[in-house]
Amino acid sequence: IRGKEFEQWLDTQMPEWFKKAGNPSCIEWDYEYGYDTGPFSCYCPECSKMTDVVSRNRTVADFACLLRTAIKKYRPNTPLIVYSGYQSTRTKIIYGVDWAMLKDCIDIASCGYGRPVSEIAATYQAIGDIPLVTGAIITPYDSTSRAYPNQYSAAWLLRHAADATGGILLYEYPSMDGNSLRAVCVVSRIMARYEDFFRFGKRLPDTIPGWPEADVQFIEHQGKRLLVLMNSGKTVRQYHGKNIPAGEVLVELL
Repeated sequence: IRGKEFEQWLDTQMPEWFKKAGNPSCIEWDYEYGYDTGPFSCYCPECSKMTDVVSRNRTVADFACLLRTAIKKYRPNTPLIVYSGYQSTRTKIIYGVDWAMLKDCIDIASCGYGRPVSEIAATYQAIGDIPLVTGAIITPYDSTSRAYPNQYSAAWLLRHAADATGGILLYEYPSMDGNSLRAVCVVSRIMARYEDFFRFGKRLPDTIPGWPEADVQFIEHQGKRLLVLMNSGKTVRQYHGKNIPAGEVLVELL
């Protein structure tokens, strides 16, 4: 993949790949391989000189650049998304990805589930102005499990939306019931109404007495503030005389 021949081969493959994939409007590459066990872990004489974590992370980033270039040649308006873990030492080793190396090679970054606050901040620092998609996963996701899935609430999804600048990755549709689909609708409507706040707004560290810090988010954009309240608890909470049931949300433009 280091020679011109490979670049030329990629260019010839794009029309066929797009056709087989149904001419998608975006391309997402899910990369989750250990730095020394993935498809780029070559041990030929040349690559054996570069077997450390940094070198293998660079190889992944270089391939992303090659892939994006080939995609843009064929379909200039098609964004390349890369999905992996949030920025951390563990992600560089276990998933083979250093987001700081990828920021000039992709259009959107997508990271997976949970809410590691410090790692989310590190990811933003690594990717700069690239939109970040965060993830929310319904468990168990094993299709053979007979346990009842833990469904989405509006509060859960809105928390991830407030952390993101590029939307939320929801996993996955077959395990959603009516409650989850309703939560998706509620949060989608909010995100559509205040899209510029979620996409470009500055997240502020302000708190509200009596509310957990994780359930409060102020977002500032063009001189205005958006208050996002998410009741992740099991009882009704109040804000200025308004009841917010468990799992529900309140959004106000201040």
